[in-house]
Amino acid sequence: MLIIFQADINAKDTEENTAFLWAVKNGASANLVDKLVEQANADVFLANKAGQTVFFFAQGGVLELLATILKGIVTN
Repeated sequence: MLIIFQADINAKDTEENTAFLWAVKNGASANLVDKLVEQANADVFLANKAGQTVFFFAQGGVLELLATILKGIVTN
């Protein structure tokens, strides 16, 4: 829905959590995370008030995907 309606995936709530951070925190699949980064331009570096980024909450395949994205950013 976020992609279809072109919502700002990087908009923050009162605790500075983004929709992207909430998705990762609540178990989004690696496929969904990939789409949010590629199609909705989700910023993997935005932190909430507690200083947490999506890397803090990522697990399993999502963490591997984010690590791959990070490697691509660093090498470019």
